[in-house]
Amino acid sequence: MIEKRAKIKDLNESKLVISRLGGVFLGQYAFTDKVTFNANGVQKLRYVSRNNKPSKSHILIIKSGNEVLSRVEFDDEMDVPKFENFIEFSRVGYEYKFDDMKIFIEEIDDLGISVEIEGDDENKIDGLLDKMDVVEVFDKTVPEMIKELK
Repeated sequence: MIEKRAKIKDLNESKLVISRLGGVFLGQYAFTDKVTFNANGVQKLRYVSRNNKPSKSHILIIKSGNEVLSRVEFDDEMDVPKFENFIEFSRVGYEYKFDDMKIFIEEIDDLGISVEIEGDDENKIDGLLDKMDVVEVFDKTVPEMIKELK
């Protein structure tokens, strides 16, 4: 799976472009992440306030690069591990499906508006980005970029 994220100029225009191309809107989501970094990757504790997929209200995700090593969901905040030395940021997003790609158009604290496209064909992903009003293609993950800003 290939993932690319880019800063875009306008959230509504980007949503319109995806819809006009035939993208299917899957729903809106909102959550806040608390992230810690270690030598092996990232631990992310996600507090879900709105989700377009079934999930519990707290999700612990452990990643190495873009690979998810572990994902555990919790109903009760008392069961959630406590994080120290974390960065925190929130996002509101809109999920679409287009061909065999997933598209996430998001407003992220401190980063602004961006789009993330996931798929198996880099040429298709690049072609879709070419149709959007892209300001910059990012080469780092959201937590890495937020960490640099804080």
